[in-house]
Amino acid sequence: MQKNELWARVNNLPEGLAYGASFTTDDGVLIAGGEKADRSASNKVYLLEWNGSGVDIHD
Repeated sequence: MQKNELWARVNNLPEGLAYGASFTTDDGVLIAGGEKADRSASNKVYLLEWNGSGVDIHD
């Protein structure tokens, strides 16, 4: 989210992930897979959806 033309964090994913794939859709942004903090692979997929004041996270 942007505030005063600067990016700002609005909330966190349920788990820390690195190296996942992201895709934009008409419904929001899909985050697929990635590497968890313990270096194991994640098979989770999250949909990040803007609700007007923050981001709703669906899994």
